[in-house]
Amino acid sequence: MKGLPFLIGSTSYVIPADIIPNVKKMAPLVDDIELILFESFTRTNLPSLSVIRELRELKRDFGHTYTVHLPLDIRLGDSSPAVRRDSISQIKRIIDLTSPIGPFAYICHLNRTEKRPAQADKKNVYKQWSLRCFESLSKVLPYLPHPRMMSVENIECYEIGELIPFLECLDISICLDIGHIWKLKGNPIEVIESYPWKIRVIHLHGVDGRDHTSIRRMPEADVFPIFDELIRRHYLYPVTLEVFSEDDFNSSLDMIKQWWGQRGS
Repeated sequence: MKGLPFLIGSTSYVIPADIIPNVKKMAPLVDDIELILFESFTRTNLPSLSVIRELRELKRDFGHTYTVHLPLDIRLGDSSPAVRRDSISQIKRIIDLTSPIGPFAYICHLNRTEKRPAQADKKNVYKQWSLRCFESLSKVLPYLPHPRMMSVENIECYEIGELIPFLECLDISICLDIGHIWKLKGNPIEVIESYPWKIRVIHLHGVDGRDHTSIRRMPEADVFPIFDELIRRHYLYPVTLEVFSEDDFNSSLDMIKQWWGQRGS
């Protein structure tokens, strides 16, 4: 977005409609659009080839990029080899389907489904899970032009620092969800300071009472220093306002503009 120091993104579900109406609505306003995809036995929103062609045309007309949020039920670290194989195949299908629109990143959750282990077994259970994630991701990466296009998001069942060793080994990037850090009472600036070279996408949303609300619900003292740190780190990639209504998007964007205006820029 012109006049701001980093790219602004939105989701593909800001208005209550399918992907194409949302992209047409948001493309004039943002630099990147996060396509949130899901696929199950009973329901899917995976775009058809005709929708992919239209998404490519809209990208050409408006100049934005796309990030693709992979389905939330992907289980790359599952203890079942069959579940892992299905998840890998699902990702490969989505990469093949969406490659014509040239996504900037594919956002992936490394979900953990095993029961909470006893304290004595916790370290070993985590090690086995992370090894399975490593193995699964290594089978996906050859299908991407560059491994950094795969961006692992921090979610509540792990801290991103726990994954850095194998993300570094595979040259995979981070999708830093600041709202998830707030939800766990963490400090987003500490994470940005620790891994600035790994962050390819940032998700930003409030967590006051419910998740994925406007950042306007958060104190300015929590939000504005994050933007200052992004400038200090020369972050030039998408900051996706991961909210799902026009009111939440507009008020979040207004808060960013307010911060930028107060800097006298």
